[in-house]
Formats: sequence, C-alpha cells, structure tokens
Amino acid sequence: MHILGGKTRSLTLCYTSGFDELISKIHDRIGTKPNEARIGVKFHVPMESFQKLIFIDIEDGEDLQAVLNMFKNSSISLGMLYVTELKPIEGAQSISALPSRTAQGTKDVVGKEPSQTNYSVDGGGDLHIPISTAEEYEAFDRSQVLKQMHKFPSRLRDSKYFSENHRKPSAVSIGPYHSTNHSLQHLELKHRIAEEFYPKEKGDKLPEFLSSFVTTIKERNVEQEYIGIEHLDNETFTEMMFWDGCFILGFIKCILTRRVKKLGMKNDLIKSMQKDLFLLENQLPYKVLQVLIKLAGANEGFYEDMLWKFIKQNNNFLLPQTKYRSLLDGAKPSHLLELQLRTLIGKPSGQKPVSRPRDRRDYICLFRCVKELKGAGIKFMPNQTGFIKDISFCPYGIYGTLTIPRMIINKATRQMIVNLIAYEGEQNESWFTSYIYFLDLLIDDAGDVKELRTAGILDCCLSSDEEVAKLFNEIGTDLEPDTDTYSGIKEQINGYFIFRRKLSAVVWLVEGIHSHFKDSWAIFALVGVYIVAFLTAVQTYFTVFPRN
Repeated sequence: MHILGGKTRSLTLCYTSGFDELISKIHDRIGTKPNEARIGVKFHVPMESFQKLIFIDIEDGEDLQAVLNMFKNSSISLGMLYVTELKPIEGAQSISALPSRTAQGTKDVVGKEPSQTNYSVDGGGDLHIPISTAEEYEAFDRSQVLKQMHKFPSRLRDSKYFSENHRKPSAVSIGPYHSTNHSLQHLELKHRIAEEFYPKEKGDKLPEFLSSFVTTIKERNVEQEYIGIEHLDNETFTEMMFWDGCFILGFIKCILTRRVKKLGMKNDLIKSMQKDLFLLENQLPYKVLQVLIKLAGANEGFYEDMLWKFIKQNNNFLLPQTKYRSLLDGAKPSHLLELQLRTLIGKPSGQKPVSRPRDRRDYICLFRCVKELKGAGIKFMPNQTGFIKDISFCPYGIYGTLTIPRMIINKATRQMIVNLIAYEGEQNESWFTSYIYFLDLLIDDAGDVKELRTAGILDCCLSSDEEVAKLFNEIGTDLEPDTDTYSGIKEQINGYFIFRRKLSAVVWLVEGIHSHFKDSWAIFALVGVYIVAFLTAVQTYFTVFPRN
C-alpha cells in the first residue's frame, strides 16, 4: 500500500461476483487502480465463498462516498467492507496495513452489507471497522487507530509451551507494558547507559532536547500505538519513551564497542538485557529511536548499521554480509523485533515459494521426517543466503536436494522462536511460523537432529540432540500457520515421493519377472516391461516436475 501523505482510507472489499465491471469506473474516480491481493489473510470468515480480495486506497471523503454509491447502484454481491484510517506518514512509503483479525459482529455478514458500525480493538490491538457509508466512517472514534505495539496473543499465552518465562522480561522493562514491575526498572543504570548516547557534556542542552522530543512524540501519536495504557499521563509516558530510547541506543553502542563492563554490569545481566530487547511486550517504537537520533544530531546511517550489527549478534541464523536497509524495501520496521524478523526472512535469491492457505482436506504429507527423506534419496544442504525465504527442493533423476538455512540452537532459541511467532501472528505473513512448522515436520526424534547437524544445517549448543528434538516438537504442538508458506515445497517433495514409489514398483515387477521366467518369451516380456518402466518413470517425472 502506498501512502502519499495525509490520511488514507483503506477499503478492503470481499465480494462474490460482478466487480470487474466497476474497476474502470473506480479507477477514473480515484485515479489509481485497485490492487489485487492473495486470498489467505486472517479473516474469520469462509474465504472460499469469495472470488477475490481487493484493496483500494482513498484519500478524499467525497471519493469514498462515490465508490460506496457505485457499489450501491451496481449488482455487486458485497461480502464485507472494512475501512481503516492510517496515520499520516512522512514521504511515500510502502507499508502493510491490513488488520489481522475480524471485529466482533462481522463473522456472519457474508453475502450482505453490514447494517451497523461495529468496531473494536482485539487483544492484538487491531482495529476492524465494518462499514457501509461514508457517514458511518466519519462517525467512528479516531482515537482507536491501528496499533503497532502488540501484546502476546491469548491463543499462545494459554499454551504450556509458550510459557511466561519466554514472554516477560527478566532484567529490564522497556515501554509501558511491564513498567509496574519495579525490579525491572534499573533507573540509575538506565540513566548511566543513556549517557553513552547523550553524554553529560550536552547536559545544558537537555531541556531543549527533551522539549523537542515531547513535541515530536505527540505529533506522531506514539502513545496511541500501545494498548491499554490509559493509566499513564502524558508526562510519564513521554519521559519513559525518552529514557528507554536513550538506554537502548546507549546499550547497543556499549555492546558493540565493548564498553558495557566499564559500567559495572555482570555478564549475566548483560545477556539478560540483550534478550529482553527482543520480547514482543518489551518493544519501543522504532520511530522513537529515529527521533532521538535526529534530534541529537547523530549520524543516522551509523546508528542504522549499528542496529543491524546488533541484530546479527543476537539471532540464531548465520546472516550474510549485507546492509539491512536493502532488506526492508525502504520501509521502517515498527520496532527491533520486527527488524529481527525482516532480516531473517530476507529477499529470496531464487524463485519465491508458492504460498497457499492450509487445507487439511486437500493436503496430506507423504513424508514424516529427515531419516525418511534421506532413505528416499534426498540429501540436505545449508542454503547460501541464510534467509528463511530461500528454502528450495531440487529433484534430479532419482535423487533430490533440499536446501535450508543454517540455524544455531542454544538456550535463547526457544524465546526467540516464541516471540517471533507471536509477533508474526499479528501480521499478514507466516514465513517464520511456516519455517518452524516445517522443521517440526522434519524433526521427529534425535536421529533427525543428528542428520541435520551432519549436513551443517543445525549447529546445536544444547546438551543433547534429544533436547533439540523436544524443543521443536513442543513448539509445533500448538503451531498452526493460517497460510503454510512452504506448501509448494512440500508438494514438490510429495511429487518426488510419488515418482520414487512408481519407479520402485516397476523395478520390483522387473526383478520378479527376471527371477521366475527364463525362456525366450520371458526375454521379450522383460524388454517390454523395461520399456514400460522407462516411459512410466519419464511421464511421472515430467508430470510432477514440468519444465516450466
């Protein structure tokens, strides 16, 4: 979605028929062609009843009413209409702004227009407004903007494998969600570390700096990005944003310049604070860091590169030597956790895997684990990019190669996985969730972990392979991606299995004939069977793996 400045209304139209005739009229009215998007986003409605999903960006209220009137005067069978107001963004940027959950009261409106405005903010902080007129749009409460600073979703919070220890900070509180836990404040230490970003020498300019910060934070509506913080007054919230932001920038700078120990911090506290900065409920808006860097007159490029190095130092993947800015398509992340996710997903060097909504009725995996794949002639290799988008399966004859990014498994791995899955669950993507789901499919026991270690895909720092297998099996228990990003890869492997089975059946038949028949007629039969075997194998191979 492209934001061109000002307030933008994003219409999400789910319909069943007759829309194509209106595309040109809408294009003439609003001056931009609606963008088609893939079906498979997180609507709690039967998506199979819709033919397409259309997104339209409208900035003018009169245009909004005009488009609604076009639908009213047409033969469209309108499923649902969502209108979401986005905050102004400086400059043209490409962002993803589709809410991820349906508001109460919209589940049963398929095939008819909603009769009333019924909007709400769910546990993840997403705002959905089913609406049918511009007047209803203008009437909704503008204080309920789309939230960016999410809380841990209840569906995962209730799982025994996504425990409280992996979602709550253990050393330092960032932002308002855990600010009432006084054992996590470390105010004196925070101030000392913050001075590594904004030194004492500039103390005489601090009032002016803080005043400019307060003004900018209010203009950017940072407070409205959090959920349920009405108990905090503006002054308390702004002061929290200031010191927490300076602390993050100062702490990261100290980590990378190896100055942390000079502040009297022990290794255990340093490691715990590093981990706490990547918890979903312990995030600070990235825009706050940007404001601080800009107002302090610091080199923005230097700090962006510094953040990238910090991300690389605190993840479980061997990321390539590249600038993180090239991975974001010019868009800024919401916070450090999203920056970590984006750098793990990366940009694929090859063809993007096919992504399809999961459907258990139509999809059955023919393989169960790494050992079974290896027995079928598939070998495993680490990919070259380190990105989880670059998983691929390449068949060649009766063998195949599955390439997967290398991953380090240590004591911090579970926390990283849990929080990335929780955050991605509030977005419209499922790359990381599908990746962990895929690993859970491959890893059945310690033997599978050993095979992946031998192939150089897993670098295990835990006490045993059994512990690694248990980690993935437990997390996979409550993992169900709405869209399985790697379903295309799994279908390729399924096709390879079908090919191997047919080939094995023909070989078995040939061996049987050769063993039981010794006369001249058997020779002709044997030749015929070989020909049939060859043609069957060729036909199966090119059916499963077409040249295009």
